[in-house]
Amino acid sequence: MKPKLPWILLVISLAFNAFLIGSAQTRKQIERAKTFKVRTEAIANQLNLDPQQYENFTRIRDEFEQVLRQLTEKRQEFFAELVKDHPDQKVLDEFRSGDSVKQLRLQVLDWIQSFFGILRPEQRQKLVELVRKRAGPKHPS
Repeated sequence: MKPKLPWILLVISLAFNAFLIGSAQTRKQIERAKTFKVRTEAIANQLNLDPQQYENFTRIRDEFEQVLRQLTEKRQEFFAELVKDHPDQKVLDEFRSGDSVKQLRLQVLDWIQSFFGILRPEQRQKLVELVRKRAGPKHPS
């Protein structure tokens, strides 16, 4: 009977750790969503968008938030599978190279292109400067 106790404790410990990781990620996602909206609003203000640009910007941003949510869900599915005792390699491979994740990544690139598309040339240049400043020294000009 005693040899089973360490295994039971190990399983309980793993389950508890998985729960903590999941709750921490959920909290980060909520903060990230708030931060994303605040950050994008700050960028819109710094770019001095006209009313038509701002209307397009909010539409594009809202669409992009949906894509971000889907990517977050996929990431959660990946980590949920990863913490299992016997993860399904097909699920892990799907996240790394599957069509659904590739499609979401392409949507991110489409969003960036759409956002740049509503800007005037001087606004595009300013946006690039803002992104470089935020990225810091790890991304040289």
